[in-house]
Amino acid sequence: MSNNIMADIAALLESKGAGKRMADLFTPADQGAFENRPLSVIIGNPQSSGEPEVTEEVDYHSVKIAVAGAYGREGEERTADKAYTVYRALLLVLDETVNDTLYLSIRAVSSPSHAGFDEHGRTVMEFDVNVMRYRGG
Repeated sequence: MSNNIMADIAALLESKGAGKRMADLFTPADQGAFENRPLSVIIGNPQSSGEPEVTEEVDYHSVKIAVAGAYGREGEERTADKAYTVYRALLLVLDETVNDTLYLSIRAVSSPSHAGFDEHGRTVMEFDVNVMRYRGG
């Protein structure tokens, strides 16, 4: 069973054709690889969104998805298009096994919204997903 939710979400997005790992899909562990890219999806560190359910052997997490792209009208359009592609891929995922881990539910809880600009001047759009992962043996 994988403990890396971020890498699992990247693998899931790649399997759905929403990007390619280390080309436009990144995790915080890839720091330095995505700063100069024209378009990057950064799958943020998961935050526990509730205590583990012992009787059901599941845990819950919230993950921020950020999409950073070029500045300006064309850059913002490309960034928004990519954000909505990723959003649709994660809108509702049920009973999906990724890297030997069963994800009972991955659900987008907000649509992509403009979050300003990163330190490199790129347009950033963000949204959140809630994850329910099976922790049984």
